[in-house]
Amino acid sequence: MSQQLNSLYSQTRIPDEIVVSDDGSTDGTLDILEDFHRRYGLNYSVNPGPHGVNHNFYRAISLCTMDYIAICDQDDVWLPEKIEITYRKLLEIDDGYPCAVSSLCNHIDAEGNIIRTLPRGNETDDYAATLLEQDRSQGCSLMFNKSLWEYVSKKILPDHRVDSIYDAVISYTAAIVGTKYNLGDRLMLYRHHENNVIAKKGVSKSYKQRILNREYYYLPHNRFRKYEVFYDICKSDIKNPRIDSFLKRVITIGKSNHIRGFAEVLKMPELSFTKKVTVIFFTCGMDFIKLFLQKS
Repeated sequence: MSQQLNSLYSQTRIPDEIVVSDDGSTDGTLDILEDFHRRYGLNYSVNPGPHGVNHNFYRAISLCTMDYIAICDQDDVWLPEKIEITYRKLLEIDDGYPCAVSSLCNHIDAEGNIIRTLPRGNETDDYAATLLEQDRSQGCSLMFNKSLWEYVSKKILPDHRVDSIYDAVISYTAAIVGTKYNLGDRLMLYRHHENNVIAKKGVSKSYKQRILNREYYYLPHNRFRKYEVFYDICKSDIKNPRIDSFLKRVITIGKSNHIRGFAEVLKMPELSFTKKVTVIFFTCGMDFIKLFLQKS
């Protein structure tokens, strides 16, 4: 944690405040927090728990007092320009409506050694990049305005049907009712170790399980029922008719057999011709494999 906090206080644009919600830790975390409180004025609050990742992050966000909020997750390391670059883009797109900016990351192991370095990603404010792609909603990459948090806290979270992880809730809401901008920059080092809540090192499903559980190749089918809930909550606030049409289509895909689902895939302007062919061809291939695995 010390390395993480030092990276925050070494930014080219120093944060106006750093707020930590401790979820009932039993290691030396509180000693570290107290040290940074004495040295830098870090604001931390003990959350007698554990209550879980969603509760703790929402609690931390609710304690923030500034107009823009950036989430920092566990013990990752922020590169020096992370805040400055993300903040500059957020100021550019903030029109008073809910908005958020995300960046990408490279990967380190528990000791801080680089284990995966990836090229710069595509930069886009296309809602489909957030709603269809897997790496555009990572919580520790997000910065967003107070308007987004107010919308999430007052309209999304009170609905008992919302069961997504906190970063997905924030990102999906921004993409649906406001603006979600995806930077191509890799502005942080994401640490992998056995205690990761979301991405545990060395823990993965078997190939057989992945085939049996994925209904559509490339499309994140497990999200479609979640989008139905988001659409039901947010439909009166959707400004872009293309987003409205997109959500209706993915909801239909999530409820349909593959014949009707493929028809909806072919109508999606958000997918290139190559991706449409990929979805249909590989989904049919996985259906064939499923039949074989279920018989074996």
